Amino acid sequence: MRRFFVSPKDTTSRRDCPRGNDYCSVARRDGFPVPKLLDRVRTKLRKRHYSQRTEEAYIGWIRNFIRHHGIRHPRDMGKGEVEDFLSHLAVGKKVAAATQNQALAALLFLYRDVLGITLEWLDNVVRAKKPVRLPVVLTRKEVMAVLSRLHGPNRIAGMLMYGAGLRLLEKDLKGRAGYVMLPGGLERKYLDANRQWIWQWVFPATRHFQDPASGRLFRHHLHETVLQKAVKEAASRAGLAKRITCHTFRHNPGVGIMSIMPRAA
Repeated sequence: MRRFFVSPKDTTSRRDCPRGNDYCSVARRDGFPVPKLLDRVRTKLRKRHYSQRTEEAYIGWIRNFIRHHGIRHPRDMGKGEVEDFLSHLAVGKKVAAATQNQALAALLFLYRDVLGITLEWLDNVVRAKKPVRLPVVLTRKEVMAVLSRLHGPNRIAGMLMYGAGLRLLEKDLKGRAGYVMLPGGLERKYLDANRQWIWQWVFPATRHFQDPASGRLFRHHLHETVLQKAVKEAASRAGLAKRITCHTFRHNPGVGIMSIMPRAA
């Protein structure tokens, strides 16, 4: 195998290079290019059907790990460098325990599933402290006060989270609006599926976006921040001195959901 630096004019690998093309090398074996590290990570994640959000998070943590150690290849590093990076997140960056655990999961996936390297037990990591936080519990009257101040799709979504105990992103059922982006290779397998009712969003976004490849107008789901902001504002208007978020509804049984549903005329 031989390695050489690509031309600065070559933009194909720029997105995977922490410092740009001048620091990116391309490996070739028997005259054929070997996939770059982050492309291999993406391929492994997609074969295992990890979500798009998990893929983006893992790629980000691997990039940060490589940058932290001066653009060294992970194959040339190991247990010590991983421990140093995770400890840096806890001590230097003061990240939450969940954030540190996500970074650890990303690096374990990189070494175990992509590079085929088993790391020894990481016993020298400074662990981020997990705060003791009791869940916010609302009375039925307080729940009604918040939900009654939501309107339109936000109110329906809030009632679903309360009545069914859904997380924020579990409300993204398939519903209605133009073309939709399908997961995996379904669009190639079922040519008309992206227009069928069963694949549409229940809570579609108000705006379309254009696919640069096909020129078609697509609509994504209602962004989660829209509902998060609406719930926060509704709690403020209700005058509740509690930290109320979308997740709060999961800790409150939806016993009285029928009493706040709109009645038929």
